[in-house]
Amino acid sequence: MKVSSDALHINPTYLTEEFSSKFKSVLQSTEADDAGSCEPFPHFALKNFIEADGFMECLREELSLVEWHRKENDLYSLSQTADLASFGPARCPNLCKFREFMKTSVRDWLMRASGVELNETVAMTGSNYSFTDCLLPHDDELEGRRFAFVFYLTPGWKQQYGGDLKLFKTDENYRPVEVGTSLTPEENCMTLFEVSPKSWHCVAEVLSETEKRMSINGWFHGQSLPRPTALLIPQLSLPKIKPSHNVTYEEVLAWINPEYLAPDQQAEIRETFESESQIILVNFLKTDKYEEMRRDLLESGKFKSCGPPNKQRYETLLEADNVSESAIATCLRLFRSEAICLLLSQWTGLDLHPLANQQQTITSSISESEPQPSKKRKLSSSANVDGEDHPEIGASTSDNADVNDNVLITSEIRRFSHGSYSVVDDEIALDSEAQGFCLDAQMFFGPDNSWPKNSGGTTSYIAKDDEEELLSVEPRGNSLALVFREPDVFSFVKFVNARAADHVFHSLTAAYFGPDDPEDQGDE
Repeated sequence: MKVSSDALHINPTYLTEEFSSKFKSVLQSTEADDAGSCEPFPHFALKNFIEADGFMECLREELSLVEWHRKENDLYSLSQTADLASFGPARCPNLCKFREFMKTSVRDWLMRASGVELNETVAMTGSNYSFTDCLLPHDDELEGRRFAFVFYLTPGWKQQYGGDLKLFKTDENYRPVEVGTSLTPEENCMTLFEVSPKSWHCVAEVLSETEKRMSINGWFHGQSLPRPTALLIPQLSLPKIKPSHNVTYEEVLAWINPEYLAPDQQAEIRETFESESQIILVNFLKTDKYEEMRRDLLESGKFKSCGPPNKQRYETLLEADNVSESAIATCLRLFRSEAICLLLSQWTGLDLHPLANQQQTITSSISESEPQPSKKRKLSSSANVDGEDHPEIGASTSDNADVNDNVLITSEIRRFSHGSYSVVDDEIALDSEAQGFCLDAQMFFGPDNSWPKNSGGTTSYIAKDDEEELLSVEPRGNSLALVFREPDVFSFVKFVNARAADHVFHSLTAAYFGPDDPEDQGDE
């Protein structure tokens, strides 16, 4: 291992009074030059920042030999070192020299150039992004952080390798809306920006299978910039609706695999679900209906991009632009019906329908597709599921007597492809806690067995304040994933990376709110 004997110095170009004046002008968003810009928020790309022959090679070599830890969650996938403060000069002389240089010379220079008082805290770690690694949009805001920096150690990096640092434009509520500037990594370039409500940025996915995007990054600390009180107006959740009566018994028979309507199979499913709080029902829809639905989604489904990018990036179905008689509309109607609530209750044991616990003939609210006053079909646990023995149609004088008023449904159809993802933030966590217990249902249309391995797109469940994954649901064609989620458990869809190529899958994602905690129901 090489050890550099050269002293580290800041490039004299950045030590002049003229540069300090321009630096302050960029921070105040009044001026820009080759080294700094105030769009989309004040930032600097200071090329050839350090004057020291051969030091970059020594630093890069030493950094490649230290211990790296793999980091993956909803926001990022990369390898990182421990904080550089944990390294000693005996084993890491070059890293320690760089650390002290940043904490003394660079910190003092930054205070003079910016006019901002900084304390002695300078946090630094090494980061290494390899093929498909990325860091999704975030603003870096945390108490005490004043300036963020990235020092690149990537000789000969090309734009086609990916890994650009992308800076976002924001709307009037300080939400990121679109990329305003992209900065390609360059060895010995110090990128700096002030941490603020506008400092939304990301590291684009690395697309090279051989090159590594290596850097040292961190924060200079001082008094944080004030955060506007009206910042980040909560985003409206999906609208909640009550289960409808507009699904016929014939439609249930036509769509759902009869295996899942048989009482003995329902009992087995329920036993598994009550033990594990989750289950995957494979081949859930009849093959002809599944293929019809998938064909309609691929050929005629109209979608729009769903954001903002700090929360999610996938496409959602424009229901108003899809034919009401299509398989898509029928399938959505099924998953928003009392019929599915009753079946979900039978499969899970959750109280989504008041008749679910009756062991004999079950009178459901599955009605005729055309409104017929005072008539409701009955679902019988002993009915022949091949459709030959239809349940009786009996008179009912009560208006929605069997509707569970506590149950509300949100649902949408999503399309995932390369670049799609969703993340969990404080706002989503608070919303989830307020909603209470929930049964998540995901019906996958594609992918088939050709979905590439390690390409993302899985739904991951995590508990509040715990990075350990509780459950991961793989996208699998014609499968229904059911997960009972407590208020402090959240889900996200992992970033769909370049391994997915041009593969696409759809999911009908529904949430059924209203079931009580089974532990509170006693022996009932």
